[in-house]
Formats: sequence, C-alpha cells, structure tokens
Amino acid sequence: MAAIRPSEVQALVQRLASQLAPSTVEVIYGRVVAVFRAAVRDRIVTTSPCVDIRKPAKPPASMLEVLSRDHVFALAESMPERYRALVLAGAGTGLRPGELFGLTVDRVDFLRRSIRVDRQLVRVRGNGVALAPLKTRASYRRVPLAATVADVLAAHLSQWPAHDEPALLFTNERGAPIQQSPFAVVFDAGARRAGLPGWRLHMISGTTSPVS
Repeated sequence: MAAIRPSEVQALVQRLASQLAPSTVEVIYGRVVAVFRAAVRDRIVTTSPCVDIRKPAKPPASMLEVLSRDHVFALAESMPERYRALVLAGAGTGLRPGELFGLTVDRVDFLRRSIRVDRQLVRVRGNGVALAPLKTRASYRRVPLAATVADVLAAHLSQWPAHDEPALLFTNERGAPIQQSPFAVVFDAGARRAGLPGWRLHMISGTTSPVS
C-alpha cells in the first residue's frame, strides 16, 4: 500500500469516470479513501495517497431530471433515422450505452416481452470493440420490454435486419458495431437539434421509462 502514489489514484478515478456516472465514481472513491484512512490509523502506512484528487463534475441539477415522454420522442426524431430506435430503447429499458450497443437479436424475447442483459460492447485496445461480460453480478438481469418499445425494435429490424454474427440489433451506417466515442458526436448534435443540449445517452438510460 505504501507504494501507491496520488497519481495512480488519480488515474483510477479518471478510468472509472470514463465508464461510470459521477455519483458511482464518488462512491467507489469514497471506499478507497476509507481504506487508506484506516491504514493510516493502524500505522500500516504513514500517509494516504488520496490527496488533491480531481473527481468528475456532477451534471447540473437541471440535467438530473428524467426526460418527459415528449422530450424522448423529440430527441429520437432529431437523430439520424438509423439511431432513433436506439434512443427509444435506451429510455424505455434503462440499458446502459454499452449494453445497448452490445444487444443482440437473440437477447430480445418479443413473445415474453423481455430482454436478457448479460453482456456489453467494450473497446479492446488495438482491436476495435468486442462483446464482453458485465462488470458486476448485479448487472446480469432481465428487463421488461414495453409494447411500445417492442414495436419500435420490430420496425427497426424490418428496415435494418441483423444478418451477420453476432447479430447486433444496432449498428452504424457501415453495418459495424457502434462505438461510444463516435456516436457521442451524433447524439450531441441530435440533442442540440431537439433543444436538449448537454444530454448524453447514459443520462436517459437507467431512468424511469417515459416511452412505455
């Protein structure tokens, strides 16, 4: 523990911030601080490396509100047609961006109206993106599929069928997996057109379902 430096703690926080919401990063960092505080108290280390660590800024209170049904549909309409179902699915199911991008047709049960969430699309250094396990056991779940969202997904598949393995439900204009960084630019432009600047895809995922 004595070998851990503040720069390494800062790197950890930055890495977490690229994948998790600021509130989640705050919780994880708080536990790290508690561990080192206890280590100092028990004289395992003389000082804690958790000093002057910059944490991700939380969004303004106005952005913590759940979008209304009208806002969600306006946001979807402002996107390129290929991505409208993605936005509606995110708002209607609460799936995180990586889970949405990694959603395959075989995980969608239209008959029982549910979605099995058991993997996500992640960036692989030097090798694009790939499907990978979820981060925690609690992340593995089944979520209900509202009739409205099911109809949207069915219409999406009729226009853009998923032929190639792993049969991703959502793909980019080249039919390739969607990567978060390029897509963020598309989403940001659509949000501005809808009069909702500053909103991000992860902010509409995991909220109540305004399109159910």
